[in-house]
Amino acid sequence: MVLLGATLIFLIGGMATEQIEQENEVQSAEMSMQEVRSDIASLSSRGEGSTELRMNADDEVSIVADGEMTFTIHGWTETGTYRDDCTTNLALNSFEYENDNGERVAYQGGGVWKQTNGGSTMVSPPSISYRSERIDGDTYRTFDFSVANLTGRIDNSGETTAAVNKTWTRERQETITNEMFCRDDGNGNVTRVRSLQITVENSTYYDAWGRYFETKMGDSGNVTVYDGNQTVVVRDLPLGKGGPIGVPGHDDLLVAVNNTAGADTSHKLTFGVKESDGITGDTLEGIKIKYEDGETDLADLEGKGPGVRGHINQNRSKIYRADGGTVDLKNHIDSYSVDTSDNTIEFQFDDSVQINANDTIALEFGSQNRNGKDGKVTNPGSAGNYNATVKLNDDDDSKRTGYLRIGDDDGVPEYADECPNVDGEGRNGCGVISEDEDENALRLNSSSGTIELLGTEIAEERTVNKSIGERPPLDVMFVLDKSGSMDQGYSAWQGTSNWTETARSDIEWESISKDYWGTKYTVPDGIQVRTDGGWGGSMTYSPGDEITDPDSTVEVRDAEYGPVGSDPNERRVDATRSFIDALNSSAGDRAGFVEFNTEAETVVGLHHDLGYVKGEVRGRANSGTDIGSGIEQSVSELESSSNDDQVVVLLSDGKNNEGSGTEGPLNRKTLRKADNAADENITIYTIGLGDGANETLLKQVSNKTDGEYHYVDEASNLEEIFDQIAGNVTQDRVRAVEHKTVETEVQIGGKTYSLDPSAADGPVDPDGPGGAINDPTRSGSVKFRVDNLSVGSLLSFSARSVDCTNGTDTGLESDHNGDTYAHTTCNGTSGTIDDVDNSSKSDHQIYTDGEDLPTLSTAWWQPDIESILDDDHHSGGEFDLGDDQAIIVMELDNPNASHTDYTVFLYDADAGDRSNGGSNSNANPDDDNQYVIDISPIQVDVGDDG
Repeated sequence: MVLLGATLIFLIGGMATEQIEQENEVQSAEMSMQEVRSDIASLSSRGEGSTELRMNADDEVSIVADGEMTFTIHGWTETGTYRDDCTTNLALNSFEYENDNGERVAYQGGGVWKQTNGGSTMVSPPSISYRSERIDGDTYRTFDFSVANLTGRIDNSGETTAAVNKTWTRERQETITNEMFCRDDGNGNVTRVRSLQITVENSTYYDAWGRYFETKMGDSGNVTVYDGNQTVVVRDLPLGKGGPIGVPGHDDLLVAVNNTAGADTSHKLTFGVKESDGITGDTLEGIKIKYEDGETDLADLEGKGPGVRGHINQNRSKIYRADGGTVDLKNHIDSYSVDTSDNTIEFQFDDSVQINANDTIALEFGSQNRNGKDGKVTNPGSAGNYNATVKLNDDDDSKRTGYLRIGDDDGVPEYADECPNVDGEGRNGCGVISEDEDENALRLNSSSGTIELLGTEIAEERTVNKSIGERPPLDVMFVLDKSGSMDQGYSAWQGTSNWTETARSDIEWESISKDYWGTKYTVPDGIQVRTDGGWGGSMTYSPGDEITDPDSTVEVRDAEYGPVGSDPNERRVDATRSFIDALNSSAGDRAGFVEFNTEAETVVGLHHDLGYVKGEVRGRANSGTDIGSGIEQSVSELESSSNDDQVVVLLSDGKNNEGSGTEGPLNRKTLRKADNAADENITIYTIGLGDGANETLLKQVSNKTDGEYHYVDEASNLEEIFDQIAGNVTQDRVRAVEHKTVETEVQIGGKTYSLDPSAADGPVDPDGPGGAINDPTRSGSVKFRVDNLSVGSLLSFSARSVDCTNGTDTGLESDHNGDTYAHTTCNGTSGTIDDVDNSSKSDHQIYTDGEDLPTLSTAWWQPDIESILDDDHHSGGEFDLGDDQAIIVMELDNPNASHTDYTVFLYDADAGDRSNGGSNSNANPDDDNQYVIDISPIQVDVGDDG
């Protein structure tokens, strides 16, 4: 098609007067739109010309986006692979008139459509051609769609111009062709088109489109209208020669008439004579067939007596001449012999039939059942491709090697069976689902199914606070150490275990080398090594350091590289904020925050706005330590409080130190300030962090004020201790199994669908919101429907677990080791714990029938996998599933690595909607019939003239 620049002029005005009734206005609009249709068709084909459209200046005429059309090609690649995933899209923009009553008339997709209160109707058909054509003497079904895509705007008060955008048109047509035949995806482009699927989505006139397709396509294809989402789907619209085009194998030298494994049947030889065979011009003396793999049983053909003609199918044993003539071989066969030890059968002929180049010799033998005396050929016992060789006249130049293809018993023709070793109920002879190990996903061979969430066991055993309605208001001042030892501002290797004496020879050194000074040992990653440094000292070496001639026994400890300090990651901040979450401002609770090093600073005084206080908590580190100053500052804040219950939570990682000789005086100061607190009935809870903490002093402070002392070896445990103190302070503390928030998605064919339990038993929605699936109060599984899937799509899952800031009691309880545990869910979240998908086979595990059940490290409150599964899904430690089912187990990390968090899905595909590739035609498998479909959009840009 030649596309030339052109201009389309719309003159707006005067289509009808204000006195004309709405019905007449719509009729006039219909006539004008049909004129537009004609002129745009002319513009699209010629690339030139103009038209005028006169409409009332008060009427609304506009260009609107109104859905899209999707075209999916089904067919075969050059290598014989069947594809049904080649898809391209066209926008459905409409040139639309609308009156004051909301009635519309529009040009869309080359047709004119009308919508009234009674629904939509077609005024003029779209520019679609689906017809049968004679090509080289054969009948082909073809599909053409040349449509103008309008973009821009209409100025209702004057002229509007429209022109073909040649650049966009050329680029878009090239893109559509590439997409339609899958030319750029590396999996083989479709050259033999078999059928077409058309989808119209989100069009105002979708129901009229549906009626048009039902009339236009007749009995060809299957038209379905979905009112719920305004969609029309036309499935299995045949294209090409004689309908669906199959592809026989290129190397099928022998074909089993019944190709089921183990069947008693006849075999048919097809031998195309070539000039290079060296026997052209000779007469046919013999045909020798050898089954190279030894799996075909010829015993029933052996020793059947002189009635040799009874062992061939006389109607199918012929020589087909290149000029169209035939020779019946039944009149020329003399004898045959079978050698079961060599798996050969040889036919002898009367030496009277000449062999010519381009002849095709067809010989079918076995299983004719004439009077029950004829021999049979028994196929190999399992599906597969079996090697065979054939020679004519015992001439090695004519020797031909090929296959006998034996299939399964699923009823799908061999040429279309993509899974010949499977009795599959899915598309193209495959199982309804199969595992794609490379993608770690399910390959779907049916167009619909059910996703079932069988169970989600993602939780953590914790000690948490429980709200109390009847207690006095509480004031809490947090006093946090900000001395330089909290974060020394650099990173280094640090030990994570105790020193252990280890033989030098037992260490897997990074390297060992020798030089003039001795043997050098390089410390490997992940450990530190300590050796005798002389004069009673020692030397510590980290990964990458070299040690020259170390002793035969050294000390070793595990090590990791990271920031140096008691709390460089500011876990004290998280712990303080968690404590504040246990307070209740509505009950009168208040909180404040003091930092100290050599001096104390009140960052925020006592305040009822607990959220504000949380936001002000921070972690800084510099200078020395004066614990007493921190106590003094907090007591000063609490002295003016009217609440009777007053608490200080004090954290320090070291000893008092403002310089040489200051520890003793500062310790005495600290104890005096503790006495002052006791005099004011203020309780101080102290926490010592790490080996450097002055535990003796901190214990004395807590004892003086009727508080408690807690030691924490590392900052990661601070939150647990702070929560424990919070429970004591707020007068209620319970053990709980905290069920984390879990969000899951399913990926199908490149689209992502969030799974929302509130939408269970309905279809998944790609635009729908997600929901938390981890609800311990839910009994039973949750199911979701998936429909209208593209066969061959991949399906996988992803899951994200999120930690809780607060918990909500579900009312469920469990007893364990004499303790009662409440089951809680998240009331507020605080960041991702783990996020997994099918990129990791250890996190996203697919199981099908017969595979062993996974072994999961479960906590006491978690059911094992057998308890999650229905009884009919497992037996004897193995999965017991149908070929339409698969189990997906997703494993997620938990905060303390004490057990395996997991969620379990069952995918249950719908069987029975398979396609077997259609009937095999006599089309040349090398034919390229892409010409049977042509989709050519023309871009027309609309805008003001001048």
